Amino acid sequence: AATGGDMTAVRNGLQAAFAQAPDEPRRLRALWAQNAIGALDENALFGLLTHADESVRGWAVRLLVEKTPVAPGVVTKLAEQAKAETSPRVRLALTSALQRIPEADRRPLAEVLASAEIDPADPMLPLMTWYGIEPLAATDFDRAAALIPTVKLPMLREFLARRMVAAD
Repeated sequence: AATGGDMTAVRNGLQAAFAQAPDEPRRLRALWAQNAIGALDENALFGLLTHADESVRGWAVRLLVEKTPVAPGVVTKLAEQAKAETSPRVRLALTSALQRIPEADRRPLAEVLASAEIDPADPMLPLMTWYGIEPLAATDFDRAAALIPTVKLPMLREFLARRMVAAD
């Protein structure tokens, strides 16, 4: 069995490997290894949301929503991230995260993502965004109606309007 000192050495070694990784694959392997040994708490993952490597930012999002239920503070942080994020890869991770967040808590992130600039040619992002906001459109007519003018992607506006008309 590893002693406390051994684990500290392992954590330090993995942190160094992450910081000094010469390329994305090695950086991600060091990140995943840190996660596997429990070396990444919520604050550490929040810190990775500003990393220069978009893959690291995307994985930070995924790891933040790995443990369910997702804490409301995590949702708030992800909504802040979504406002500033420009990488389609990280935006897809944020949109995918919606599925892991309880419907009652996902509104702040969902509204930011719904009103973001989305490339209509992207093969996944528009639909993943819709799958995340659709349950909200079905349960809160007034907020869904208020959201429509902020939605930049025509497909999402159309889906929102249709869902509101079809709501029971």
